[in-house]
Amino acid sequence: MTAETRTREAGTAGSSPGPRRPAALASRLAGVALLALTTGAAADADHEDVRSREPVELDAAFALVSRSAEPTWLAYAVPGQPRHEASGHWGHCRCELELDGGDARHVHLSDDGEPLLMLLRFAGGELERVRVVGADCRVTHRRDGAVWAGEVEPAESLALLRPLLTAAPHEIADDLLPGIAHHRGPEATRLLTELASTGGHGELAEDAVFWLGTARGQAGYESLVRLLESRPEIDLRKAVVFALHQSPVDAAAARLARLAVSDPDPEIRREALFWLGQSGLAHAEMIYEAALGDADDDVAHHAVFVLGQRPEPENIEYLARVLRQDRRPELRKEALFWIGQVDSSDALDIVSRVLNE
Repeated sequence: MTAETRTREAGTAGSSPGPRRPAALASRLAGVALLALTTGAAADADHEDVRSREPVELDAAFALVSRSAEPTWLAYAVPGQPRHEASGHWGHCRCELELDGGDARHVHLSDDGEPLLMLLRFAGGELERVRVVGADCRVTHRRDGAVWAGEVEPAESLALLRPLLTAAPHEIADDLLPGIAHHRGPEATRLLTELASTGGHGELAEDAVFWLGTARGQAGYESLVRLLESRPEIDLRKAVVFALHQSPVDAAAARLARLAVSDPDPEIRREALFWLGQSGLAHAEMIYEAALGDADDDVAHHAVFVLGQRPEPENIEYLARVLRQDRRPELRKEALFWIGQVDSSDALDIVSRVLNE
């Protein structure tokens, strides 16, 4: 997942542009809901389940695949993150490692934390492919095409993966991070936090922030709060705001609301307002108050824009209040515009009443 240009812009004339977020993060949203792997054809006589071999110690297995001139998979199992700490897809799959099509990941989680299968393909000593699958996925390979390292503890796995992650090109790191994020235990949270906090990792920082919010539960939320309070550069702070929106922790929504009304940086207030608006009507009144009360005109305009994106009657009424009460002509004009976009008799009635007052 790269820190590419944030791309969400309003597409209608007269609207305020919304905050942008990485296109890669958008693709990760789809990945969290369904981290799917295209399944392969049934194994033939030259293939066997990757777990059918006698396991080799992880260090020795890594040495074997690193020395192989031919593409060779390193495969092992590691305890996964419990289901209540992260979201994922529960299901069954079968994959043939030689097939190159499809998404890299298929992760499902259970309440107890099913093991993950980490599958890393090396050629000429370089990591060139990553797959992460659930433990019930039948993984087949050529009999001479994989080394099985058995069951590995999270700390041992992360000690192997960390240098691979930081040295890998971004497309490989992009596939490796979700597997790291779904390791069980505090070591994965610590690694993601370090990646997010250390400016030397470049593109990895925003991606690590995303997975802290999405996959690491309460510990990930606490890391995001500490990171936010350390006042990193603006793009990383925006990534934290988005990660708070993704977090399953109840306190994350309240933190997002505080940012929307009290953060000293207007860009962060804008970003938080947008994601509050995406959460539904629960925060409509707060967004309305931001429209009337924020000293920054751009933030006020953005609050009106956010209200206009969800044409529920309650939001229309808040837009009507802006139209009646605010003294800034441009802000009132924007509220009127968004009311006019709603195809309902209620919206027409509101406009008529305001014009007649």
